[in-house]
Amino acid sequence: DDGVSQFAYSDHCSFLELVQFLSCLPAAPVTLLTPLPAADGGSFSYDGKAGLESLLQQSGVPSIRYSLAGSKGSPVQATRRRERSEALDESRESARPDSEACAKRSKAG
Repeated sequence: DDGVSQFAYSDHCSFLELVQFLSCLPAAPVTLLTPLPAADGGSFSYDGKAGLESLLQQSGVPSIRYSLAGSKGSPVQATRRRERSEALDESRESARPDSEACAKRSKAG
């Protein structure tokens, strides 16, 4: 056992579902398998890096490894700043759903 757990999660889940899912797990680094989209200025464009920063702040994970769509370089890692991390950890712990609530949510989904 290498101590690494893998959880498959749909690319089509909402942002809120992803934050809730991550809050049910112990805080650990996350790797996104699908490249982040770049804002192209179109009507339905989405800035993946802005969404990633928001996910990093709201989920409480220490870091997220990702790649950008169309990029041929190595994956990049975004890390939360320590001061923000400590404050978020405290607020996450008080708002963290108990394991029973997480189990009910996963069975319902």
